Amino acid sequence: VSGAMALLKQAHPDLNADELKALAMNTAKFLATAEGPVSVSLQGAGRIQVDKGVMAPIVVTPGALSLGLHAIEDSRKLTRIIDVKN
Repeated sequence: VSGAMALLKQAHPDLNADELKALAMNTAKFLATAEGPVSVSLQGAGRIQVDKGVMAPIVVTPGALSLGLHAIEDSRKLTRIIDVKN
């Protein structure tokens, strides 16, 4: 991971550590097996794809977004702020 992050930093020297982490997460490849996709709880954001991160025109932060755990019957408005940088 540290080598991948070094390559991303070299390609995007203007990004800070949080933005680089988000870039790696934004461009990660979802994992799958012959039985189907691997659960996000097992794989996290996925496998880092340095080539996709180097070529990415934008970065969205935060890299992960949680709206919490709520019952289906629970009706509420939730707001989160994301930042898109190009």
